[in-house]
Amino acid sequence: MPQTRETLIRLHTACAAGVFRLLRSMGLDEPAAQDVLQEVFVKLARDGSGVAMAASEQAWVFRMARNAALDWLRRVRVRENAASHLADLAEAFVLPEDPDAAAMQRQMAQGLAQLPEEQRSAVQLHLWEGLTFREIADIQQVCAPTATSRYRYGIQSLRAALQPLYSELYENAP
Repeated sequence: MPQTRETLIRLHTACAAGVFRLLRSMGLDEPAAQDVLQEVFVKLARDGSGVAMAASEQAWVFRMARNAALDWLRRVRVRENAASHLADLAEAFVLPEDPDAAAMQRQMAQGLAQLPEEQRSAVQLHLWEGLTFREIADIQQVCAPTATSRYRYGIQSLRAALQPLYSELYENAP
């Protein structure tokens, strides 16, 4: 059943920016992320019956986007470029003018790049997109405790990766 124009506009307004950030964090370059984003909403326009039955429309859209991105990555085999794209993601929340912030940005990008895709996705969806662990579980097609564990392990890894720099910048300050 095709979605109504109003429903598509509402879903696009609510989800497009977050879906785009998710696609970028998964390693897609900007044009590819735009293509996959468009593909997701074209699929929704043609047949959005799954959204109507979903417990969370937003989680359903993110799940569609994640699956479409994984399909795209399999087709073009660009996983090795993910680390360079994660640096772009890190720029979204760190000011580059500050040398300490730039160092933190580099360390954050390296830490994110070292995480397994499932943990990186859980961290990004929870911290930057504000999704619940139940919604993340729906997107990743796992149970909620698994999504929570992936997030927790990802945060622990990031904390370990950032701790030396944090200590240098803040604990040893004059």
